[in-house]
Amino acid sequence: MRYLMYGAVSLLDGEQPELPLPKLVKHRALKKIKDTDIELMLKEYGIID
Repeated sequence: MRYLMYGAVSLLDGEQPELPLPKLVKHRALKKIKDTDIELMLKEYGIID
């Protein structure tokens, strides 16, 4: 999983991906992964703040 995350970030030149979703959907998705290993990995690789 970490190799996939690293590869995705490398392809984006270190920028955060633009997710074309409404704020409410993003908020709910982030709320579901809060305090999980997935959230930690996404933050570690700079995909989310």
